[in-house]
Amino acid sequence: MNQTVKKWIVLGGVLGTSFSSVFVKFTTVPPTLLVFYRTALSSIFLLPLLWLHREELHGISLRALLLSVLSGLSLFAHFTFYFASLSYTSVSASGIFVNMEVFFVAAALFFLLGQRIPRRAFWGILLAFFGSVIIAIGDTTNGTNPFFGNILALLGAFTMSIYTLLGMQCRKEISTTVYTFFVYLSCAVSAGLFSLATDTPLWGYPPVNLWAAFGLAICCTMLGHSIFSWSLKYLSPAYISTAKLSEP
Repeated sequence: MNQTVKKWIVLGGVLGTSFSSVFVKFTTVPPTLLVFYRTALSSIFLLPLLWLHREELHGISLRALLLSVLSGLSLFAHFTFYFASLSYTSVSASGIFVNMEVFFVAAALFFLLGQRIPRRAFWGILLAFFGSVIIAIGDTTNGTNPFFGNILALLGAFTMSIYTLLGMQCRKEISTTVYTFFVYLSCAVSAGLFSLATDTPLWGYPPVNLWAAFGLAICCTMLGHSIFSWSLKYLSPAYISTAKLSEP
């Protein structure tokens, strides 16, 4: 499979994740509980595939396992900040700020890993970012507290960049299936424990929340985040983060 095909697959993943804000807007459960539903379902969906990787599971290193769990915790933080932001600001504004992940990733690649971003790629990042701003500029004033919501979305971008960089390291050692299973499982456990610690009931909500969680799990997680995780072995994390700017 050549690089062009892989890049088109990443854009397909962006299409999947772009429905996330829409699904969230239909829900009435607290953000952390929605994260629990979404990632718990995703973990269950991966169980049949995990059986095919049982030999790999026996040989997984402690380092890869710990990094996968840390990646799951970062994903939990990202989802929590992102979903919470949608209660205060517009879908488009949240999409802009949460997709500023690319700038955090580019900075980490340069300052921590010594990887230079090519000049053409740098201008491409700026062009894509300002394009997403123009798309959403007419919708940035909606919401009950846009400033606070935008800050939450920006925190979502920062934690997402950690998730992406950890994924880049993990995918050097383990398959997409094994990596994403531990990521989604640790994210679900974190969200579940947080919900219990804050006395948030796990059940008893309108059925629309479960349907939205199914949509998030299948469309946005399995056909979105899992594709991004797969591509981290073949493409630059800076490219993947830039591609996500198409989401708004």
